Amino acid sequence: MLAKVREAESSSDMEYLCEDIHTVIQECQEGTDRVRRIVADLKDFAHPGATAPQHADINRCLESTLNMLRNELKYKVTLEKDYGQIPELLCQPHQLNQVFVNLIVNAAQAIETSGTIRISTRTNGDFIRIRITDSGCGMTAEQANRVFEPLYTTKPVGTGTGMGLYIAFQIVEQHKGVIGITSQPGQGTTFTIDLPLETVGAEIETAAG
Repeated sequence: MLAKVREAESSSDMEYLCEDIHTVIQECQEGTDRVRRIVADLKDFAHPGATAPQHADINRCLESTLNMLRNELKYKVTLEKDYGQIPELLCQPHQLNQVFVNLIVNAAQAIETSGTIRISTRTNGDFIRIRITDSGCGMTAEQANRVFEPLYTTKPVGTGTGMGLYIAFQIVEQHKGVIGITSQPGQGTTFTIDLPLETVGAEIETAAG
Protein backbone atom coordinates (compact mmCIF):
# COMPACT_ATOMS: atom_id res chain seq x y z
CA MET A 1 0.00 0.00 0.00
CA LEU A 2 2.80 2.39 0.94
CA ALA A 3 4.51 1.61 -2.33
CA LYS A 4 1.39 2.60 -4.25
CA VAL A 5 1.16 5.91 -2.36
CA ARG A 6 4.80 6.69 -3.17
CA GLU A 7 4.21 5.76 -6.79
CA ALA A 8 1.24 8.15 -6.95
CA GLU A 9 3.31 10.92 -5.40
CA SER A 10 6.11 10.45 -7.89
CA SER A 11 3.74 10.51 -10.87
CA SER A 12 2.01 13.75 -9.82
CA ASP A 13 3.34 17.29 -9.55
CA MET A 14 2.73 17.84 -5.84
CA GLU A 15 4.42 21.24 -5.83
CA TYR A 16 2.10 22.51 -8.57
CA LEU A 17 -0.94 21.07 -6.82
CA CYS A 18 0.00 22.77 -3.53
CA GLU A 19 0.42 26.11 -5.27
CA ASP A 20 -2.89 25.67 -7.09
CA ILE A 21 -4.72 24.79 -3.88
CA HIS A 22 -3.33 27.93 -2.21
CA THR A 23 -4.66 30.07 -5.08
CA VAL A 24 -8.09 28.44 -4.94
CA ILE A 25 -8.31 28.95 -1.16
CA GLN A 26 -7.28 32.60 -1.53
CA GLU A 27 -9.94 33.17 -4.20
CA CYS A 28 -12.56 31.54 -1.97
CA GLN A 29 -11.58 33.83 0.90
CA GLU A 30 -11.78 36.90 -1.34
CA GLY A 31 -15.20 35.79 -2.55
CA THR A 32 -16.38 35.29 1.02
CA ASP A 33 -15.13 38.76 1.99
CA ARG A 34 -16.97 40.26 -0.98
CA VAL A 35 -20.25 38.59 0.03
CA ARG A 36 -19.74 39.72 3.63
CA ARG A 37 -19.27 43.34 2.54
CA ILE A 38 -22.37 43.20 0.34
CA VAL A 39 -24.48 41.81 3.20
CA ALA A 40 -23.09 44.41 5.62
CA ASP A 41 -23.89 47.25 3.20
CA LEU A 42 -27.42 45.97 2.69
CA LYS A 43 -27.91 45.62 6.43
CA ASP A 44 -26.70 49.17 7.04
CA PHE A 45 -29.18 50.53 4.52
CA ALA A 46 -32.09 48.37 5.64
CA HIS A 47 -31.58 49.31 9.32
CA PRO A 48 -30.40 52.93 9.32
CA GLY A 49 -30.92 53.35 13.05
CA ALA A 50 -33.57 54.83 15.26
CA THR A 51 -32.05 58.29 15.64
CA ALA A 52 -34.48 61.14 15.03
CA PRO A 53 -33.84 63.66 12.25
CA GLN A 54 -31.71 66.55 13.42
CA HIS A 55 -30.41 69.83 12.12
CA ALA A 56 -26.91 69.36 10.78
CA ASP A 57 -24.22 71.55 9.27
CA ILE A 58 -23.31 69.79 6.00
CA ASN A 59 -19.90 71.47 6.00
CA ARG A 60 -19.15 69.94 9.39
CA CYS A 61 -20.42 66.56 8.18
CA LEU A 62 -17.96 66.72 5.30
CA GLU A 63 -15.13 67.71 7.63
CA SER A 64 -15.82 64.80 10.00
CA THR A 65 -15.87 62.44 7.02
CA LEU A 66 -12.54 63.78 5.76
CA ASN A 67 -11.03 63.38 9.23
CA MET A 68 -12.11 59.75 9.32
CA LEU A 69 -10.57 59.15 5.89
CA ARG A 70 -7.38 61.10 6.58
CA ASN A 71 -5.03 58.11 6.41
CA GLU A 72 -6.53 56.89 3.15
CA LEU A 73 -6.18 60.29 1.50
CA LYS A 74 -2.98 61.83 2.83
CA TYR A 75 -0.46 59.89 0.74
CA LYS A 76 -1.81 60.71 -2.72
CA VAL A 77 -4.63 63.26 -2.52
CA THR A 78 -4.48 67.04 -2.36
CA LEU A 79 -7.75 68.31 -0.92
CA GLU A 80 -9.32 71.53 -2.12
CA LYS A 81 -12.26 72.66 0.02
CA ASP A 82 -14.62 75.42 -1.02
CA TYR A 83 -17.39 75.54 1.57
CA GLY A 84 -20.12 78.11 1.17
CA GLN A 85 -22.34 79.74 3.78
CA ILE A 86 -25.20 77.25 3.87
CA PRO A 87 -28.10 76.79 6.32
CA GLU A 88 -28.39 73.75 8.54
CA LEU A 89 -30.40 70.89 7.12
CA LEU A 90 -32.93 68.72 8.95
CA CYS A 91 -31.74 65.25 7.97
CA GLN A 92 -30.18 61.99 9.07
CA PRO A 93 -26.53 63.12 9.33
CA HIS A 94 -25.09 59.61 9.76
CA GLN A 95 -26.72 58.55 6.50
CA LEU A 96 -25.38 61.55 4.61
CA ASN A 97 -21.94 60.87 6.09
CA GLN A 98 -22.15 57.40 4.57
CA VAL A 99 -22.85 59.01 1.19
CA PHE A 100 -19.82 61.28 1.56
CA VAL A 101 -17.61 58.36 2.60
CA ASN A 102 -18.59 56.35 -0.47
CA LEU A 103 -18.07 59.25 -2.87
CA ILE A 104 -14.75 60.39 -1.41
CA VAL A 105 -13.33 56.86 -1.21
CA ASN A 106 -14.34 56.26 -4.83
CA ALA A 107 -12.70 59.54 -5.82
CA ALA A 108 -9.48 58.56 -4.05
CA GLN A 109 -9.45 55.11 -5.64
CA ALA A 110 -9.85 56.68 -9.09
CA ILE A 111 -6.53 58.49 -8.55
CA GLU A 112 -3.70 56.12 -9.39
CA THR A 113 -0.64 57.85 -7.88
CA SER A 114 -1.41 61.45 -6.96
CA GLY A 115 -4.14 63.93 -7.71
CA THR A 116 -6.75 66.33 -6.40
CA ILE A 117 -10.18 66.01 -4.82
CA ARG A 118 -12.20 69.22 -4.71
CA ILE A 119 -15.26 69.53 -2.47
CA SER A 120 -17.62 72.48 -2.65
CA THR A 121 -20.93 73.42 -1.04
CA ARG A 122 -23.38 76.11 -2.02
CA THR A 123 -26.97 77.18 -1.55
CA ASN A 124 -28.64 76.82 -4.93
CA GLY A 125 -32.14 78.25 -4.70
CA ASP A 126 -34.12 75.94 -2.44
CA PHE A 127 -31.35 73.34 -2.45
CA ILE A 128 -28.00 72.72 -0.87
CA ARG A 129 -25.58 71.60 -3.58
CA ILE A 130 -22.53 69.46 -2.79
CA ARG A 131 -19.95 68.75 -5.48
CA ILE A 132 -17.13 66.23 -5.18
CA THR A 133 -14.67 66.31 -8.08
CA ASP A 134 -11.58 64.15 -8.58
CA SER A 135 -8.74 64.32 -11.08
CA GLY A 136 -8.70 60.55 -11.49
CA CYS A 137 -9.04 58.19 -14.41
CA GLY A 138 -12.65 59.09 -15.24
CA MET A 139 -15.25 56.81 -16.80
CA THR A 140 -16.84 56.10 -20.14
CA ALA A 141 -20.42 57.22 -20.74
CA GLU A 142 -21.58 53.61 -20.38
CA GLN A 143 -19.84 53.21 -17.02
CA ALA A 144 -21.16 56.53 -15.73
CA ASN A 145 -24.70 55.55 -16.69
CA ARG A 146 -24.45 52.38 -14.59
CA VAL A 147 -22.57 53.47 -11.45
CA PHE A 148 -25.72 53.68 -9.32
CA GLU A 149 -26.85 50.16 -10.22
CA PRO A 150 -26.61 47.55 -7.42
CA LEU A 151 -23.59 45.23 -7.72
CA TYR A 152 -22.08 47.22 -10.59
CA THR A 153 -18.42 48.15 -10.15
CA THR A 154 -15.57 49.29 -12.36
CA LYS A 155 -13.01 48.00 -9.85
CA PRO A 156 -11.11 44.70 -10.13
CA VAL A 157 -12.85 41.58 -8.80
CA GLY A 158 -12.49 41.37 -5.03
CA THR A 159 -11.82 45.08 -4.46
CA GLY A 160 -15.34 46.49 -4.69
CA THR A 161 -18.81 45.30 -3.72
CA GLY A 162 -20.70 47.39 -6.25
CA MET A 163 -23.00 48.58 -3.45
CA GLY A 164 -21.44 51.85 -2.26
CA LEU A 165 -22.81 54.17 -4.93
CA TYR A 166 -26.12 52.30 -5.05
CA ILE A 167 -26.59 52.92 -1.32
CA ALA A 168 -25.51 56.55 -1.73
CA PHE A 169 -28.20 56.96 -4.41
CA GLN A 170 -30.85 55.41 -2.16
CA ILE A 171 -29.94 57.64 0.79
CA VAL A 172 -30.03 60.82 -1.30
CA GLU A 173 -33.36 59.73 -2.78
CA GLN A 174 -34.71 59.07 0.73
CA HIS A 175 -33.80 62.67 1.53
CA LYS A 176 -35.81 63.73 -1.54
CA GLY A 177 -32.61 64.83 -3.22
CA VAL A 178 -30.89 64.16 -6.51
CA ILE A 179 -27.40 62.81 -7.19
CA GLY A 180 -25.77 62.98 -10.60
CA ILE A 181 -22.43 62.27 -12.26
CA THR A 182 -20.36 63.77 -15.05
CA SER A 183 -17.19 62.01 -16.18
CA GLN A 184 -14.86 61.46 -19.10
CA PRO A 185 -11.98 59.02 -19.46
CA GLY A 186 -8.77 60.70 -18.35
CA GLN A 187 -10.64 63.84 -17.27
CA GLY A 188 -11.82 62.91 -13.79
CA THR A 189 -15.30 62.64 -12.31
CA THR A 190 -17.73 64.99 -10.58
CA PHE A 191 -20.60 63.87 -8.37
CA THR A 192 -23.27 66.51 -7.65
CA ILE A 193 -25.81 66.19 -4.85
CA ASP A 194 -28.81 68.53 -4.49
CA LEU A 195 -30.69 68.33 -1.19
CA PRO A 196 -33.92 70.36 -0.85
CA LEU A 197 -33.98 72.61 2.20
CA GLU A 198 -37.64 72.16 3.17
CA THR A 199 -38.89 68.88 1.74
CA VAL A 200 -36.07 66.92 3.32
CA GLY A 201 -36.94 67.83 6.86
CA ALA A 202 -40.68 67.47 6.40
CA GLU A 203 -40.46 64.06 4.76
CA ILE A 204 -37.98 62.56 7.23
CA GLU A 205 -39.88 63.90 10.23
CA THR A 206 -43.07 62.32 8.90
CA ALA A 207 -41.30 58.99 8.34
CA ALA A 208 -39.72 59.06 11.79
CA GLY A 209 -42.93 60.06 13.53
